[in-house]
Amino acid sequence: MGNVSVASLFVASLLGIMISLMTVSSSIATPLCHTIQNQTVCILTIKRSAKNYWEYSAAVSIDGKRGPKEPYNCRGRYKTRRDGSIEYFDNSSIGTLVCKTYKPRRIGVPATLNMD
Repeated sequence: MGNVSVASLFVASLLGIMISLMTVSSSIATPLCHTIQNQTVCILTIKRSAKNYWEYSAAVSIDGKRGPKEPYNCRGRYKTRRDGSIEYFDNSSIGTLVCKTYKPRRIGVPATLNMD
């Protein structure tokens, strides 16, 4: 009886992980819209790269005009246009809106020890 409950827990955990991974990589059903620099900007589709977690592929519309799907590099803070040129973005741009979900890993932060 103990083995059955452990197996059931394992299967349930795997299903939960699979569902959460599918949710992260799926497109959003309702456009996420914000006003940036007096323009209505909507993220129509967004998908995180499986290879590089800091890269997103997104299609946005500006004032109702749909743009092409373009890759956004949230680590380098730039997007690559269709013609191959690079456009850097700042804190008040569309790229920042796309990258809001990106949270960099905290590598190299020392652990604190309680020596009381």
